Amino acid sequence: MAKIKQNSYVLFFYNDSKKWLVKISKNDQLHTHIGVIKHSDAIGQEYGSRLITNKDKYVYLFEPTMHDFVMKIQHGTQIVYPKDLGYIVARTGLTSGQKVVEIGTGSGSLTSFLAGIVKPRGHVYTYDVEPKFMKIAEKKYQKSWNVKIYHNERT
Repeated sequence: MAKIKQNSYVLFFYNDSKKWLVKISKNDQLHTHIGVIKHSDAIGQEYGSRLITNKDKYVYLFEPTMHDFVMKIQHGTQIVYPKDLGYIVARTGLTSGQKVVEIGTGSGSLTSFLAGIVKPRGHVYTYDVEPKFMKIAEKKYQKSWNVKIYHNERT
């Protein structure tokens, strides 16, 4: 089982309605109604382990799925939801290794999902005319996501 490291993404899971997607940073803490969760306590643990908060509540450390990223990322626009994502992929026949051009990055929900399918050899090229959406997208995507972001500044 994979171990959690600095900068790993972790889904702190308390129950179906209380879960938090975080990027681990050894000096950070997550303050919740069930107590404080220290990121440093997660480092070195295996996904699937559990931690105890300062209020004696258990939180499970799950490796986030694509669904978790889609549902938990910051949304500045309308997103494409998981039930529709599957339909889009089925209709287009999208597979690993393909190149995708997306017009209208928006919140990046669809971008994330497509990048997860085409990895590791494929790429998603995404464009948007709205600079604020592009800034949000740039914060989300790292080299490992196989996403290239293009600005189309209005003149």
